[in-house]
Amino acid sequence: MSDSFFKFEREGIDFPFYNSNPKLNKLDWILLLISVLVISFLYSITDPPLIYWIVYLLPMVTILIICRFKLSLIFKKLTKKDIALMVVLTIWSISTSIILYDLLSLCINLPPEESSLFVPFGLSTPYLLETLRLAIDLINEELFKFSIFILVLALVYKLSGNRKMGVVCAAFVTMVIFGAWHFTGDGGLMKLISDIIGRGLGSICEVYSYVKTKNVLISYFIHLFFDIYCDLPFF
Repeated sequence: MSDSFFKFEREGIDFPFYNSNPKLNKLDWILLLISVLVISFLYSITDPPLIYWIVYLLPMVTILIICRFKLSLIFKKLTKKDIALMVVLTIWSISTSIILYDLLSLCINLPPEESSLFVPFGLSTPYLLETLRLAIDLINEELFKFSIFILVLALVYKLSGNRKMGVVCAAFVTMVIFGAWHFTGDGGLMKLISDIIGRGLGSICEVYSYVKTKNVLISYFIHLFFDIYCDLPFF
């Protein structure tokens, strides 16, 4: 494996687009950038409903366009090794987040719903329907994170020619933006910091799984299993 790859990365596969593999034209990059900016600014706005549907559908539409409907660039078939990896990283993700939120609760006065991972969602509606809704929503979140990652990786690689630096910067920026993305404006600076640390840096297992496998499907399932565990109705 080339020195530009980390030892934990799987051989024979690389991230798409950043190094003309395949090449995106300028309009594709502009579309990807606009998609990330629009979703970032409109995420917390769900009224009017049109805004919600823009945020909901834009990641899928953008990825389909830039991939030319070749979803194998983003999603790959799961193997037995992938399933084992998902189990390990899901457990790691849950443990990491519990520790982070416990530490945050000691330093910051978090609201009750933020100081615990185990907050049931939508108990007034059937749990299975809520889980289905969650499963669909998280596809968009993972595609949003993928879009940020590829944009930053491509930019840093173009400026420096250093792939490792690009991967590290892309991973860090993706986690920070993903954490800040959950901030609704309530709670002030401390709440923003808690979202960046707890939700953003807490997603390191998902980002690691993508860097290792180049398969968004794995990071998606880790994210899904994590959220399902946290939202089990008997907690």
